[in-house]
Amino acid sequence: MKLMKLATPSVGVQDSVWWCPVFRFCSEGFQMFVLYWFPGKKEQVSRIYSSRSSSGRGIASPCDATCCGGGRATSAWTQLAKDAIMALGQIDILVNNAANRKQTPFLKMEFAEWRNFTSIVLDGAFLCSRAVLPHMVARGAGRIVNIGGVSSALGTGGRAHVVTAKSGLVGLTRALATEFAKDGVTVNCVAPGLI
Repeated sequence: MKLMKLATPSVGVQDSVWWCPVFRFCSEGFQMFVLYWFPGKKEQVSRIYSSRSSSGRGIASPCDATCCGGGRATSAWTQLAKDAIMALGQIDILVNNAANRKQTPFLKMEFAEWRNFTSIVLDGAFLCSRAVLPHMVARGAGRIVNIGGVSSALGTGGRAHVVTAKSGLVGLTRALATEFAKDGVTVNCVAPGLI
């Protein structure tokens, strides 16, 4: 199977929870095209990835989850999807798990920080899903897994931006699941608890 993964942009590379599913998919023999955003860490990411990969094959590519924003965003993501298809042949599964874990009290939160967080989570999931869905619909099969969080249901102080964005991700999941079920594409949201 082939997998395209939109990765978490802000946590440390070596000890990140982000790597656990990457290595698990590799051990199961998945062929992966992993997008990540760790500025200045390309060599470290590649080294860790190749040292832990076993039966799977992976390509790691740096990418900002919001991918430049503006009018270029859709075409940039479309190109990334084409790169993944060219490298691996097809995309069976998309995992959207870009996020950021910073805490800021609401009354100290600037609008720029609010937009940055909602853009990473929601815009990233929208752009990546929009880029791969034509391929999945044409094949009549595909899986999209959005990584949410329990905070979207419970609320968390100091994380209004994250809670709002993750709640929006649940809504996006429901909308896409309803719209693309007839095309053989399933869309689900997984909400991990505290790790």
